[in-house]
Amino acid sequence: MDYPTVRGFPLRRGRLLAPGWWWSATTGRLIGYGSAAMRDAVMLLDRDPQVVGIASRPVEFVWEEHGRLVTHTLDLAVALADGSTHLVDCPGRGGPSKRLKGRAQVV
Repeated sequence: MDYPTVRGFPLRRGRLLAPGWWWSATTGRLIGYGSAAMRDAVMLLDRDPQVVGIASRPVEFVWEEHGRLVTHTLDLAVALADGSTHLVDCPGRGGPSKRLKGRAQVV
């Protein structure tokens, strides 16, 4: 699974964790992360023997809502040994925000 990142990770002042990179034994390359939740998900997925591929921010959905263009970039794509691929969002400790919940209902 070699999908390019469609959107980078912003560096925000005041955050405890800056975006970074995880060297994946599964993929043999670096995987970017933008939050602690995403980093932890990548670390755990990298240890799972069923996971054969991980891609960071590989898909961006774009749609129109109330005359306004809306976008949402998923955090990860995960390929499993059974041939399936899963798209994953990694909300933080507090769970998904209202905005993310609303977007998930649309998509």
